[in-house]
Amino acid sequence: MKRDFAVRTVCRSTAFAACCLPVLAMTQVQTSPAELDGAGERVETKVVMGTGPDGKPQPFVISRALPPANGRSWHRAQDLATEADLVFRGVVTNIEYKLCEPDPVDSSQTPYTFVTYAVSDVLMGAVDGEQITLRFIGGLNPNTLKYMVRSHTPQFDVGDEDILFVQGNGVELCPLVREADGRLRIIDGQVYTDSGNAVFLGDAGELRVGAKYRLPEIESTEVAGRVMFFGARSHRAVDGPSDAALGDDVAAALTREIGILFPAGPFENVDAAIPFVETEF
Repeated sequence: MKRDFAVRTVCRSTAFAACCLPVLAMTQVQTSPAELDGAGERVETKVVMGTGPDGKPQPFVISRALPPANGRSWHRAQDLATEADLVFRGVVTNIEYKLCEPDPVDSSQTPYTFVTYAVSDVLMGAVDGEQITLRFIGGLNPNTLKYMVRSHTPQFDVGDEDILFVQGNGVELCPLVREADGRLRIIDGQVYTDSGNAVFLGDAGELRVGAKYRLPEIESTEVAGRVMFFGARSHRAVDGPSDAALGDDVAAALTREIGILFPAGPFENVDAAIPFVETEF
């Protein structure tokens, strides 16, 4: 199976950031009404005046996609729940990086990230105690100071609040149903997908997904005291204010839909202090 990993060195600088050619003295001169493009998306086009590389005034055309007026349907919670061992709401209290046991052939070791949550609400399934730890492939290698990132696997920070659909903890590379799709983020009390799209309730109480918002919590993560930025997540993102639903409302909607329909687990906790072998790909 192909390994879709990216390795980044954790530098001594305070941040990783994308660079681009600066456009100076930019002022908006015209905004066209939103219209449908060839793919059926609503697109807003702005023409702005700025300073080009030669120092002379130059017009720039900037287009951005807008979400459908009523958003689009999110995954059916029941579909995700049928694959989940546990659905819960909680806050990240600790992040720990560990290397797996050395490979018997080449002695290589893969980094893993152990994310511990304080559980505030269980929407489906059962847990022992008030906290759980999930294990994700990837993370910081303390020997090389390189950070391994696997595409579609969420990144976590202490203090993050989430609703998670958990599957195969300690077995799967990413112990979330359909990887990033199994995470709903609660930021400033409002709910977003892992990529930053607002989640709101439709007329029938179903979950829908709207615009992608430019949020610091979505665009960056902290690793060993350094900040890493994910510029790709800002593509087509818009600034607030957001129309995302409140965390309590989304949790209540999920509970109504899945809380009594499916049996518990089994859910397996993991312990970062116990040696482990690399997950099979």
